[in-house]
Amino acid sequence: MRDIVVLLPKKLNAVVETIPFLHQLTKKYKEHNLHIISHKESDFLVDVLCEKFFVHLLPEEKYNMAGIHHFAVNTHMVHDVEIFFDFEGSVKSGVLALSYSAQKKVGYASGLNKVFYTTALEVEENKRNSESHLKLFSDFLEEEVPRVKVKFDMPEDLVTTTEDLFKTAEPAPFIFCHFCNQITEVPDQAYELLDRFDEQLFVHWLPEENYKKELFKDFSPCNRH
Repeated sequence: MRDIVVLLPKKLNAVVETIPFLHQLTKKYKEHNLHIISHKESDFLVDVLCEKFFVHLLPEEKYNMAGIHHFAVNTHMVHDVEIFFDFEGSVKSGVLALSYSAQKKVGYASGLNKVFYTTALEVEENKRNSESHLKLFSDFLEEEVPRVKVKFDMPEDLVTTTEDLFKTAEPAPFIFCHFCNQITEVPDQAYELLDRFDEQLFVHWLPEENYKKELFKDFSPCNRH
């Protein structure tokens, strides 16, 4: 079975923007092994995707020119990469794509890094979102895929920065809740239902008194490596 590898962005809100693409990827490539490479910062959000994906954490200390190749060749269960999707769009992420020896490399062109990709889309970093991710996927497939908007809701009174969120002793008071569970159980029906709205809210914030007992309710075991 061939492998597909997706490198997620570092920022928490940028990870949320990849969810519609990841959902379409699971529908399009049902016979492939799907792998996510996640920076530790976004690890918690990736937990909800682990039933469909193998999740690999990329430690910051290995994310340098010396450590990238070592990480790639030692990634558990990744052997024959057909496609590498790069949603970070840096020179280092481009080198990571090369280190996996992927047949097809898809990502955002940004200066010199466009030489790494077989399919590239030029979009400024601050304008990359769920719609541009799906446009990139459409360009790669040479066919249209459904376009979905995503809203990321992070109230300022709960957390000020992504870094502070992951330094807390307790997990953050949010889950992907009902949409996550519906993707697992009835993906097509759930997707069609939510597609009727202009915006889909993938992140659900819980009242502080409830979030600890609700946080991991009904979550499936992770494919963790």
